[in-house]
Amino acid sequence: MPFLLYWGYNRNMDKRFIGKKFTLMGMDAKGRGLKDARFLLQHGALVIGTDLKKAEDLPEALALAREFKNLTLVLGEHRLEDFRGRDYVIRAALAPIDSPFLAEARKNDIPVVSDETLFLQMAPNVRTIGITGTRGKTTVTYMIYEILKAANNTQGGLVYLGGNVQNTAMLPLLDVIKDGDFVVMELDSWKLQSFAENRISLDIAVFTTFYRDHMNYYKDSMEDYWNDKSAIFAGQTDDDILVLGPQVAEIMEEKDISRKYLLARELPADWHLKVLGEHNRQNAALALYVARSLGIEDNISRVALEDFIGVPGRLQYLGEKNGIKYFNDTTATSPEGVIAALRALSDYSGKIILIGGGSDKGFEYGDYAEVVKKSVKALILFSGAASDKILQILGDNKLVSGQNITGMSEAFSL
Repeated sequence: MPFLLYWGYNRNMDKRFIGKKFTLMGMDAKGRGLKDARFLLQHGALVIGTDLKKAEDLPEALALAREFKNLTLVLGEHRLEDFRGRDYVIRAALAPIDSPFLAEARKNDIPVVSDETLFLQMAPNVRTIGITGTRGKTTVTYMIYEILKAANNTQGGLVYLGGNVQNTAMLPLLDVIKDGDFVVMELDSWKLQSFAENRISLDIAVFTTFYRDHMNYYKDSMEDYWNDKSAIFAGQTDDDILVLGPQVAEIMEEKDISRKYLLARELPADWHLKVLGEHNRQNAALALYVARSLGIEDNISRVALEDFIGVPGRLQYLGEKNGIKYFNDTTATSPEGVIAALRALSDYSGKIILIGGGSDKGFEYGDYAEVVKKSVKALILFSGAASDKILQILGDNKLVSGQNITGMSEAFSL
């Protein structure tokens, strides 16, 4: 019988992980793989970390392997053998659902999980709130988080962020989270694939909007995209809560999906937000209806929402220099996102310099072009297929003052 010695063993080690064999797809420091790997290693798991990037591109992973003897790195490739004889495979966020390596794990009856689904399988009795949607999910996630923090004295328990939220990883929360705590998770369609596969449901599910997006991944199938997004509520019971934005509610009616839900119609007219745009008022309405479903009084929600200053990269006001106001809306990667931003900035219509374009995710840009023509003084386009589509629709339009731009410094030099 082999004897395993774990350096840094401590009596608080979670015994559920000791000696368990994990394969982690994705060891890039920009992802969550490294943080999850460190947690597993600290708790005595035997980890294979595999990534298509080569060793020279992953110095943080190499440093982790020097620190922990129970980590094996396989870089520059994935190997089928690393998806056999394991207790769990933790799937990278963008790993295709039909990856042959994940198929190998399933063929060998190995659970294929995400860090969110593994966390929820192993977490104590926590209260879960998940938010998805093509647009608005990050803002709604943070709005709910702020309301719950403000209502802590009435709700009990602490509140934690997870899912797609930047600089977070779910597994390390197992060291601190307790019964009665809240976890608020932003969930994209790739994350929700794992929820469906592992039959994980949420106490409260929020579905903000549903627009055409990621068609390069979904091979132009809106139905496949919907199936992944709708996994956020597919496993819920009648005791769980579903909160929908009006546009998603209409889609539910069109699809004849019989499901009880709360419709977040609008925010009270006398509530004044710091974040701009009607789309952010709709985001706030979704957060408000979640709060109401938990019994949180409106006066607590109002203060939290009116004090909310927004999320970096989402129509974020950066300040003014030389009479020019700068807004960062780099997460508006769909035509609908850009249109919402331009409408939110309607007071500046005709004075806006828009920097955008770049790579394409299978969008149509007809409506985008019409709104740009009405709102924008000058358009600067990065190099990429999206910009080519936009230029084709605009035709010989004098709005375009720069194209095939490769970086922000070049854009600002025009």
